[in-house]
Parts: sequence; structure tokens; C-alpha cells
Amino acid sequence: MNYNQIDLKHEIKDSLFSALVREKKWLRQVYLSLYPDDTSVREDEIEIIKLENVFINGIYNDLSFKVKDKLIIFIECQSTWAPNISFRLLSYFASSLSRLEKGYKKKQYQDSTIMLPCTRFYVLYTGRKRKLPTYLYTRFQAESDIAARAKVLAKDNTRGILNEICLFSLSYDTNVSKLGRTEDAIRATIEECLEKNILADFIREHEEEVEEIMRGMSQEERIKDFIDYSKREGIEKGIEKGIEKGIEKEARRTIGKINSLDIPADLKKEILDALKTR
Repeated sequence: MNYNQIDLKHEIKDSLFSALVREKKWLRQVYLSLYPDDTSVREDEIEIIKLENVFINGIYNDLSFKVKDKLIIFIECQSTWAPNISFRLLSYFASSLSRLEKGYKKKQYQDSTIMLPCTRFYVLYTGRKRKLPTYLYTRFQAESDIAARAKVLAKDNTRGILNEICLFSLSYDTNVSKLGRTEDAIRATIEECLEKNILADFIREHEEEVEEIMRGMSQEERIKDFIDYSKREGIEKGIEKGIEKGIEKEARRTIGKINSLDIPADLKKEILDALKTR
């Protein structure tokens, strides 16, 4: 069994980024972080593009929005480095065309050329990797008529609210390394960010929601830790050998406990014991 292929059907809490951009006033700040000279842009000139599922496991992109009907921006927020994000962003763009088609359906058979909005792809990286490329590109086996690139944004090349999101994530990582994935780490991060004016206004307005999001982040990270540990200890290999004896079914049942995201401190030990004793 490959844990990377297990469908963890749990309700993962929204990322802080996703929660923040649900409100137009913060979404406008995201736009101004990218285009600081366009200070005249109004909230009603920004429209969030809601996409259908692009992949069968229901992954949505973090943010797609249209500005003044002239510009479409796709942003994917990542705490772990993923070099193939440009492919996913290209998939999101293809999905967005079905929404744009409604406005262009009649025009596509006319003599005049359809002018699509300018499209920009961005990856907001909030992790600790230092050497980052300026852009990520889609790669094809041979020369292709389709190409896409995504600009990589991180702490050192962002401004405004996007920079604050990076600083918030780094603060959380630092506190987790000191205090573990605990309530103390969550409180220390919030207090530090309020003191340093990092997303301070958003935190003050949504402090309870921010805490819940961070608890969800901790639970997701515990799942990842278990998967990494299982690979190191060879548990994955043992499960593969025992599939015919029904261990696969039992392993899925055990992993289902993780899916609830109501994870006690000793859950990893319980899972390991359940797998090792079968």
C-alpha cells in the first residue's frame, strides 16, 4: 500500500490564506500586494472565480479572481515545496474557461477576435526553503504550443499582506519547533504576530477562527508525520506483504481514525500498534 495514494477523506480546515481572501477587503489587499500602483481599484471590481473540481480527489486552487474584467490571477499557497504547481495552475485555468465561455459563447462565431483577460499565475511559498527559482514552468516532452509559468513569491520578494502571510507561517513554524504542535505554540504565534503587527487586524477580527485553522494545521501535520514515520520504519512494506490476509482493509480502517481530525496526543502510537500487531 502506498500511503501517498490513500484517499484521506477528512474535512481539512481552511488554510489561513483561504479564510482571509473570502472577504473582499482582504482580497483587495492581496491584489495591491501584487499591483501596488493600482490604488484606485474598488472591491466591487474584484470577482472571485469559483472553479469546479479539477481533480477527482476534489482539490481546489487556493485563489482565482478577476479584476476589472481585464486580469485573471491564480494563486496557490504552499508551505511545502512542490515543483509541479505550474501544471496544477494550468489545469485551474482550463477549468476557468468554462465560466468565461458564458460571456464569449456568442462571440466565438463572429468575425472579430475574442480578447481574453490577461492571466497571471503565482505560487506563494511560506516554507523555509531558501533557494527558490523566480518562475516555475510547465514541462513538455517536446516543443509544445502550450506554455505556462508561475511566479514564485516568498518572504523575501513580497510586500503588504502577502509578506505578512509568509511571516505568520514562519512564526508558527518557529514556535512549533520550540513548543511542539500544542496550544502554547498557537497562542505564542498569535501573540507574537499581534505584537509585530503581522496580520494583526485580521487576527483581531477573527481570532477564534484563526485558532481553529491552526489546530487543523497541526492535525494535518500529524498525519504527515505518521506517513513519513511509516515509510522510515518499513510499515508500508509490511502492509503490502499482508494485503492478501486482509491487512489492507484493517490498515484503511485504522487510517480512518486519522480522517476524523479529532486526534489525541497518543494517536500515532495507537496506529503503529494496530499495524504492527496484525
